[in-house]
Amino acid sequence: MPEKIQFIEKDSRKIVLLDFISADAPRIAGIMSEFHDWLARQTPRSVLTLSDVTDLPLDPDVIQLFKDFTLYNKPYVKAAAVVGIRGLRKITFNTVMAFSGRKIQTFDTREDAVDWLIRQA
Repeated sequence: MPEKIQFIEKDSRKIVLLDFISADAPRIAGIMSEFHDWLARQTPRSVLTLSDVTDLPLDPDVIQLFKDFTLYNKPYVKAAAVVGIRGLRKITFNTVMAFSGRKIQTFDTREDAVDWLIRQA
């Protein structure tokens, strides 16, 4: 896994951390592609994910990447959390959630997100 995709282990649970902080569309696409390769080998509804989207650009290419990403991941993800959703990003996030039919929890900190994800396992 590349450095932008890491594993957090807590209470014998593994969470995949996707670090999209300040990434541009090509970098985001690369992270997603590598994650998809790994995800395709996982058991359906078994993966816990935490995405950090702090300072992500709000352009149409990035929004489309996340729409596609959330749809593709849906069968594999048991629970998902995201940090870095503030201001106008909340509107964009809600649009992506409506499009994908996913329920992804938002948190202010990674620690809060990890604690919530562990409880979902």
